[in-house]
Amino acid sequence: MKHYVIEVIYRAPLPEIEAATPAHRDFLQGGIENGTFLFCGPMVPRTSGMFVARSASREALDAYLAQDPFAQQKLVEFRVIEVNPVKRQPFLDAWFNA
Repeated sequence: MKHYVIEVIYRAPLPEIEAATPAHRDFLQGGIENGTFLFCGPMVPRTSGMFVARSASREALDAYLAQDPFAQQKLVEFRVIEVNPVKRQPFLDAWFNA
C-alpha cells in the first residue's frame, strides 16, 4: 500500500461547497468504512480540507477521488502528496500495515 496526504483545495464559493457537503461527507464515510481514509475533515477556518489516505497506486487513488461529489461538481482540486510513514504511533500499525 502507498500512503498519501491530500489537500482539498476549494475552487468554488463556500455556499456552493456547503450545498454539496452532505453528499461529500457520505463519500468520505464510505472511504472511512472501506479503509481508504484514515481521517478527513475541513481546515479551521474552513478554507480547504485534508485527508490521509492509502491506496494500491496513485492511479487507483485518483480514480477513487474522482467519485467525490466535490470533484464531480468541479468544486475542488486535490493536491496529492505520497508519504512514507516510517514513524508513527503503534496504535496506527493495523491501518498502515493492512
